[in-house]
Amino acid sequence: MRLTYCLVLFCCFVSPAMCGRPVHLSWKSCTKPSDKGNMTSVSWVPAHPTTGENITATAHGYIKEEVTGGSFWMLLDLNKIPLFKHKGPICGYTHFDLPMGMGQVWANGLHCPAKPGPIKAVESVTIANAAPAGDITARFSFDDQNGNEIACVILYVKT
Repeated sequence: MRLTYCLVLFCCFVSPAMCGRPVHLSWKSCTKPSDKGNMTSVSWVPAHPTTGENITATAHGYIKEEVTGGSFWMLLDLNKIPLFKHKGPICGYTHFDLPMGMGQVWANGLHCPAKPGPIKAVESVTIANAAPAGDITARFSFDDQNGNEIACVILYVKT
């Protein structure tokens, strides 16, 4: 019992980078009426994540026209300071590291060609225990093969 208590004290006070902190998540759509689709829901597992663990976000929505290719943009701000910009393919799988050792992202995009109708996108994120604490805003915009915006989602992350 004493050893467990000592390990908890060491982890959380002497070396906080080893301990997971609570991660609070929320989202909103930034899709415009002229966009070629929309995201209607975003959920994540676990429901109450912490840093250092895998967080899986699932977005459901729809597209109005067939998508054969395109890209997504992720703009990441930390405490309202622009920190990172990443462009990746909207179709298929992609993986990238976040800056400053903050974590990693694995994204399963659309199965292209994607026909008009319901869509689902799954993304897994790990926010490192050593990532700076603060308010993170991740804005995702999704463009089709012609450069037309399909949808836009903003994720708010507080660590």
